[in-house]
Parts: sequence; C-alpha cells; structure tokens
Amino acid sequence: MNKWNFVRRPTYTNATYGMFLRYLREKQGLTMKKVAKKLGYPYGKIGYLERGEHRITMDVYERYLRAIGLSMRTVQQLNLFDKFISESDGLVPFAEFQKQVEEYTKEKSKEFGSLENKKGEGSERKK
Repeated sequence: MNKWNFVRRPTYTNATYGMFLRYLREKQGLTMKKVAKKLGYPYGKIGYLERGEHRITMDVYERYLRAIGLSMRTVQQLNLFDKFISESDGLVPFAEFQKQVEEYTKEKSKEFGSLENKKGEGSERKK
C-alpha cells in the first residue's frame, strides 16, 4: 500500500491493449481488412496496432471500437477489458512479447554472426 492508502491499477502496455482490440475484433467476426477499410487506415496499421507496435491513443482506441461495432461505454459497462485480462491472467501479453524478443534476438544474432565472419575474412585478406 502506498501512503494515500489506495490500490494502484497495473499499467498496461500498447501490446496488451492491442491484443484486447484483436480479441474484440475476432469476437465480432471481422477481418483486419474490414476494420482497416472502416477506419480509413492502411491494412498494415491494424496489424501494428494489434501487436502493440503503434501507440494506441484514446482517439484511436475509440475509433477502433466504433469500427468493430462497439462503444467505450459498452466496453466499460460490461467490464470487457477486465474480463480479457482475467482470462489471459496478464501472462499472455508478456509471454508473446518474450517469444517475439527471443525470435528477434536469434535472427539478429545470426545476422550479426555472419557479418562478423565476413568482417574477419576481409581482415585476413589484407594481411
């Protein structure tokens, strides 16, 4: 407990909100292309939003909800976000993020290793 004696809500990342938006879109039976068309966004931006690679502002969040046929009020009244978090137990976003980081690290280490080998070969030729 802090000195003001209230419980702080956890801070959620763009990835968490993105996964929540994807969850809602899929529950509504919509494709990313349909949502992109309704929002007037390029198809790829929906993917960025849902993966948390793009900042999700309140404006974007509200527009996205309207595009999938929901409102902020509905989401709040039905506690949909809290239900999503409790279903995923808060572990899904981190687990997916961790997996993505591991895959990215492996790819980059392979690239870096091949660059180091080429660099080493080049220096040997000069000698």
